[in-house]
Amino acid sequence: MQQPCYRCGAPVEDGTRFCRQCNAPQIKVVPAEPPAMEDVIETHPELAHRPSEAQPPPRSRPIDWRSAFPSIFFVAVPAGLLSFPLNLLFFIWTFGAGALSVSSYRKRTQVPVTPGMAARLGLLSGVVAFAVFLLVFLIAMSRPDFGPPLREQLRVQIEQKIANNPDPNVRKAAAVFTSPNGFATVFTVAIAMLGILYLLFSVLGAVAGATVFAPKNRAP
Repeated sequence: MQQPCYRCGAPVEDGTRFCRQCNAPQIKVVPAEPPAMEDVIETHPELAHRPSEAQPPPRSRPIDWRSAFPSIFFVAVPAGLLSFPLNLLFFIWTFGAGALSVSSYRKRTQVPVTPGMAARLGLLSGVVAFAVFLLVFLIAMSRPDFGPPLREQLRVQIEQKIANNPDPNVRKAAAVFTSPNGFATVFTVAIAMLGILYLLFSVLGAVAGATVFAPKNRAP
């Protein structure tokens, strides 16, 4: 093969040291190949034990809401109904509903659930459970055999607590709370606090269901 001379451009045969036209020396530099990884490890064995770069933590995957809604409603609706008697066991139903929502979603989709995904599933589970409870409670409050007795029971309890208290300010506050407007205010505040507790326990249950109660459910 021929190649042009770098000085005059005349063709020069491979292996010819000087150009026949201008007598310029023909020097060809061949780049050295990089050493193979095996040779580098043999020369520097400490590189073989160097830890690899830390992998970033897995990101939350998008939730398949078509599978999430049935998984959540299946357990959140009964949890809301079981919470209607207004006892302290409501946090057990909401906590369990959050954990079961994660388990049911994992079985439907056959994918691992990260803590971030579990928190979103638990939040929706708490919203559904509280909405069911609030709907049933408001329907019951509209009934004459439930709403008026509940308000009367609240009034009696307040009067019993302030009966032995001579402070006039306490009596004025009790009179405000037992009035229709005061009862509505107390009712609204209590419902808001109860809703926050629903969401909190449901999210905690969902995260626990994805990390503590189901180790196989962790994302790779």
